[in-house]
Amino acid sequence: MNQPLIQVSNVIEIFPKSKEEKLEEILKSYKISVVNISCNTFDNFDVYSLGLAPGVKISRLEKTLPEIGLNLKALSTPRGRVIMESGLYEISVQTSKPESFSIDYKAVASSKVNYYCPINLGKDEFGNDLLQDLNQLPNLLVAGTTGSGKSMLLHSIILSVAAKNAEIYLVDPKSVEFDIYRDLKCIQDSATDLDGAKKIMKNIFNIMQNTFATLKSKGCRNVVEYNSISKDKITPIVLIIDEWADLVLQDKKIQTDLCLIAQKGRAAGISVILATQRPSASIISGAIKANFPARIAMRVASAIDSRVILDASGAEKLAKVGSGIYLDPKTGELRQFFVPKIDSVDAEIKKLGLKKNTSFWKLLWG
Repeated sequence: MNQPLIQVSNVIEIFPKSKEEKLEEILKSYKISVVNISCNTFDNFDVYSLGLAPGVKISRLEKTLPEIGLNLKALSTPRGRVIMESGLYEISVQTSKPESFSIDYKAVASSKVNYYCPINLGKDEFGNDLLQDLNQLPNLLVAGTTGSGKSMLLHSIILSVAAKNAEIYLVDPKSVEFDIYRDLKCIQDSATDLDGAKKIMKNIFNIMQNTFATLKSKGCRNVVEYNSISKDKITPIVLIIDEWADLVLQDKKIQTDLCLIAQKGRAAGISVILATQRPSASIISGAIKANFPARIAMRVASAIDSRVILDASGAEKLAKVGSGIYLDPKTGELRQFFVPKIDSVDAEIKKLGLKKNTSFWKLLWG
């Protein structure tokens, strides 16, 4: 009787391999030697810490990240980073899709006392709230293609700073993205064209100069120091510009006006958030990058666009809408995060009581 050409094994693996053993086996197949491997499991990610054997090049390991993700059945291309002080290489592998979540306004309201202007970016890959003090950044650059979740991120930032009663200035060349905020008591001015944007920048510059005079009269170096000794508090001022490319293509001189505010605004409690769908070198100049150390890339079209924003590739590989990479200006580290889901901006505004002549804190805390 003829035997079948292919023998089907009925052997059952009694002791399944651990995650560390599976990754080590994959690395060996690509002739990458490691001294040790450990794995920490979080809600949506497995984070592997590798001690590389002498002679193993980081560049070689990074080139195999797509293959590692394929073998581990990851939901997106794994991200790797070097941890110099520990002598380790860390790989983050997404194992499941994060559940949708709403903005945690109470986390914003009860944030650290030294957070002059807290913003809620969402949750990081470990499931923690990603709260940042906008005044410490002090300016934020955001990029992402259509449908990447960039607008959702901008809405969550606006609602965060509005919840802290910041004075907000909006520039929206599309004329539709920020129109829903026109009745908020914290909106000081808005513009939809180049002339209106220049007028807002001029007004903010004048406010900045007056604030400097106030600080000087009290012998204070910044608004945080001033607020700690004065009863008359200086509130945060946030300028948010969407579709920056539309303005630059009309008049490149507007970059000079913006940089004047961005360079000196932190001491006066003024921050700028700049967003664009076209993160090319002609739109994001060297002067802009120098004054916007904090940057976020949602999904972008190419690795070149990712490098313009983050000085590193990776954002072009983001799969899920609302997933982004945050460049922390303090540490220089790249952190993946997920943006809060906002089904209706109008419903969020009504829930928070941010219409004119309504107290947010009274409604939130009762």
